[in-house]
Amino acid sequence: MKPNCCTKIGKLLIISVLIIILPGCFSTWKIKAQGVKGQVSAIDPQTIEVSTPAPLFRDPIYDGVADPVLVWNPIKKVWSMFYTQRRAKLDLPGVEWCHGSEIGVAESDDFGFKKPDGKWRMWYKDEGNGSKTFAVESSDLENWKPVEDPGISKLYGEGPKTFRFKDHYWLIKDPNSGLDVYRSDDLETWTYQGKILDKPGTRNSDGTIGKHADVVVCGEKAYIIYFTHPYSEKAPAQNCISPFSNRHTALQAAELEVVDGKLFCDRDKPFRIRLDPPK
Repeated sequence: MKPNCCTKIGKLLIISVLIIILPGCFSTWKIKAQGVKGQVSAIDPQTIEVSTPAPLFRDPIYDGVADPVLVWNPIKKVWSMFYTQRRAKLDLPGVEWCHGSEIGVAESDDFGFKKPDGKWRMWYKDEGNGSKTFAVESSDLENWKPVEDPGISKLYGEGPKTFRFKDHYWLIKDPNSGLDVYRSDDLETWTYQGKILDKPGTRNSDGTIGKHADVVVCGEKAYIIYFTHPYSEKAPAQNCISPFSNRHTALQAAELEVVDGKLFCDRDKPFRIRLDPPK
């Protein structure tokens, strides 16, 4: 994308990033930390035993994993997972534990999808405009033009994610009350479907709403990777410092299903992730 081709598309500045290398099947893994800046690598994948663990992952350094994104590496032929490493263990004033630190990597927080007419549509959060959801469109992935009506609510929402599953297009975004779900047949007209992950789960560290998620579709299966604040986000600050119970986060995974034409997620259902290479 060329800079300045659209106003405030924005990039997510990831304070520190962890890359988890995954084989064809999601695994448990051992983590080796390298230095205080949080450079971490997964080096010893082991076969998962019964079902996907909960939480799926906790950051071993700052315990502030958030905003997961899974990417297929066609060169190494493995799945990699990137996440924002919030510094939850540091007692910093305001939101400095989450913002204002040294930038390790800059990654785009925009999610695009190719429409049936061959054009690319991308939805994004415009933080400079009340964090509302907007969209841009391109024919060449170089030049982008704003879309007058993005087809979904312009109300607040983070991390819009578009995917195709069970013969429909779906878009989810995080308005901080569970995840809003929209369905479309053409990526133009969208129907609001309600929410998922808006009710607490019963698994370990999964008793609060799901936040800022990624979705990976593998054949007839779809998996959602999201994060939670396991304890609380509402404990009062002391001397302008939010307590660790507010800052701590954990990564979770669940299986998505389509029931009576609506996207459904039973976050308590045992399951096993099988990630196949994209076709």
